[in-house]
Amino acid sequence: MHKRHTRNTTDPFKKIAHGGRLQSAAKLTALSGEQKVLDYGCGDGALFEYLEPYVPAENLYGFDPGLLEQMTFVGATCYDDPDVLVSKHKGHFDVVYCMEVCEHLNFDAMCELYKNIHSVAKRDGTVIFGVPLETGLSGFLKNIYRSLRGGRQGATFGRAIKSLFGLWIPRACAPRGAMLENG
Repeated sequence: MHKRHTRNTTDPFKKIAHGGRLQSAAKLTALSGEQKVLDYGCGDGALFEYLEPYVPAENLYGFDPGLLEQMTFVGATCYDDPDVLVSKHKGHFDVVYCMEVCEHLNFDAMCELYKNIHSVAKRDGTVIFGVPLETGLSGFLKNIYRSLRGGRQGATFGRAIKSLFGLWIPRACAPRGAMLENG
């Protein structure tokens, strides 16, 4: 997640769409001070700000292969190499968050993500995935808005209709250039 496109956007509709989601995510499971928590795809560390009231910074960990240079949170242990993360932390984490990452990955990258999360989560750990809604009324409105703003993310009126009815929409993925189903 890039903060200019989500949390700190000047676009009022995006502010509404993204407002409060990280705070809500931090409350999805009971957290306590002794737990080890990983944000897989941590970006600039924004989720940590909402986790720290429940879990001390020294128990917060992050992984992001491309955005760690934007890290704004101080105190979490962060990795940009998945092999290092997995080798140091097999079966280590009580809670793993993976917020708004999966929709950007192709099949191979998704398999790697699932394998890595399975390796680092405790057997009885909690894993929380968050992805944006792109179907139904929410997806319809997003695609109408995007098409009115110059066809952002390939949006068209036809895609908006497909999204409304939950029909398959191919989606280009930035990190690896593959297409994923959406809907």
